[in-house]
Amino acid sequence: GRLRFTATTTRIMRVTAKVSFTGAGADVLVFGIAKNGTVDATSKVLVAMDATGTVDTVTLSLVVSLASNDYLEVFVGNTTDTSAPTVKVLSIEANSL
Repeated sequence: GRLRFTATTTRIMRVTAKVSFTGAGADVLVFGIAKNGTVDATSKVLVAMDATGTVDTVTLSLVVSLASNDYLEVFVGNTTDTSAPTVKVLSIEANSL
């Protein structure tokens, strides 16, 4: 899913995303917030998983300028292998500064 900005005036926004997930093993995952499909490097967070399959939660944040029809997404990648995490809960919130 995407969070689309529909206002007509460009605004500076504080974006917060929270993701709860389980990993497939002892992997290192990278999460990031993307604007219009491009991950902003300042929002990236690395998470080291263990092999127990426990649920973990990560919170991401970003301050970004949004114009009408810009959209936000959360991306995740596995830096260790090709296994994918299972996302349990995902929320994205954007508030004007």
